[in-house]
Amino acid sequence: MQSTQTRITHPELPGQGTIKPNRKERVDIHIVSNDELILELNGMIATDQTGRFPIMSKKGNQYIVVLYNYDSNTIIATGCKSRTGSDLIDAYDELYNQLIKAGIVPVIQQLDIEVSQSLIDAIENKGLDYQLASPYDHQLNPAERQVQTFNNHLISNLHGCDTSFPAYEWCSIIRQCEMTLNMLRRLRINPKLSAYTQLFGMFDYNQTPLAPLGTKAFAHERPNQRCTHADHGKNSLCHWTFHASLPASQLLHSRDQWYPQF
Repeated sequence: MQSTQTRITHPELPGQGTIKPNRKERVDIHIVSNDELILELNGMIATDQTGRFPIMSKKGNQYIVVLYNYDSNTIIATGCKSRTGSDLIDAYDELYNQLIKAGIVPVIQQLDIEVSQSLIDAIENKGLDYQLASPYDHQLNPAERQVQTFNNHLISNLHGCDTSFPAYEWCSIIRQCEMTLNMLRRLRINPKLSAYTQLFGMFDYNQTPLAPLGTKAFAHERPNQRCTHADHGKNSLCHWTFHASLPASQLLHSRDQWYPQF
């Protein structure tokens, strides 16, 4: 028996009511059946930005742009120098193209009401419909909760770094934080797989070991490079693990040089 669904709207807020077929209007609060909810969220992506990071990264990034895809249940992120203008659009394009490369084609975008017209134009140029969250209710944007999830995961990894890990390298660990977070999230269309598998395929731990982020390591010096009783590594060759390098071998980073991990 078909149950009656009640729509709850706020009379003082514009653009509210039943979602139309083209879904081009503000997101409002309404009670729907599970089937209607799935229909409305199919093909949906949502984006939002974090607050300003306390320390500017060496790449000049101060914010993190987070994109959430409902169908695959994935959270992907990238660093951003500012929350407006071309910097934000470049970060958005990078994340959007990552989904397209994985075979995921979004059809609708949900985002916060505080958005620039240039970003709206970029969304429309991709052929997407979009919905803006209602005023004073940012939690209607699904990306709000995903930003908290990603931030918590990033912070936990930062606290696991060595005490001498340079703070301005925080944007260098985003890649592996994104990987490990999505490995822990179930794929919505097939809960037996991870969200990471949907985007990037099966991860081979034997080919690419995941070292703890920010771990201090020393590059090995060959016998002909050191004295007989000298240490096999020196402080001048101190490294920190940043991320898994795909599909190349795992790399360690020190200043502006890269060394393979044996």
